[in-house]
Amino acid sequence: RSSFPNGDVIEDFLQQIGAQVDKSADQKTVKNEGLTLEGIWTLSKLNTLRRRGLLPKEQFQVCKGQILRQCRGSAKLISADQAREFYQNFDQSNRRLFSIIGKEWEFDGDFSEYPDVVPKCDAAKVDDIFDLFGQESSN
Repeated sequence: RSSFPNGDVIEDFLQQIGAQVDKSADQKTVKNEGLTLEGIWTLSKLNTLRRRGLLPKEQFQVCKGQILRQCRGSAKLISADQAREFYQNFDQSNRRLFSIIGKEWEFDGDFSEYPDVVPKCDAAKVDDIFDLFGQESSN
């Protein structure tokens, strides 16, 4: 991101490819917050229950809100080696894209935030999350 003049990846990318950026439009900024591994797992299971019609919409919304509030984090669901392998799939297309827009391809390849081994979900923490739902619905 530091190589983009305006510091806004989307805006600078659109500018580089010649697209007009409408700054007068009402733009909403949403911070992309992550979840813990247990939060991701729990939300996934709740989505499955909702899709199957086993969880009413209102209850789903309450549970989802609770997960989003209580399970903030930054779970890495893949190992550093898996992340490197994934990014390698896009290396050539990224280089081509950057050559089209006249920039040098810059990717630092820092995967130090990724674990060496894929983490396991802590079932006790998931149980604690489900306990919160019971407390929230009784309040």
